[in-house]
Amino acid sequence: MGFINNGGYFFETNDEIKEKCYFVVICYDIYNNKRRYKFAKFLERYGLRVQRSVFEGNLSKSKYNLLISKIGDYIADEDNIRVYKITGNGEIKTWGNVETPKAEDVIII
Repeated sequence: MGFINNGGYFFETNDEIKEKCYFVVICYDIYNNKRRYKFAKFLERYGLRVQRSVFEGNLSKSKYNLLISKIGDYIADEDNIRVYKITGNGEIKTWGNVETPKAEDVIII
């Protein structure tokens, strides 16, 4: 994966890499603060937080399968989780504040 100075970055996977690695984007809406906090901590093992409820990372096939198998442990029926697996050539452009957002303050009573 290479970085571009304009705030975006690109990735390219040839056939050899495509078999071993996936670019993954995980987006979520979790209504319970405690579950949302635990899920975010869980996702930190798989990628980088790029927005409050969005993580992305380059995962091996085995790590991707592990991620998918464990997501159900962190959510309830009212929650919404989306995992986008991107293979092949791709490009991502970003605008605005490209800094990693700070972790939310979670107050558990």
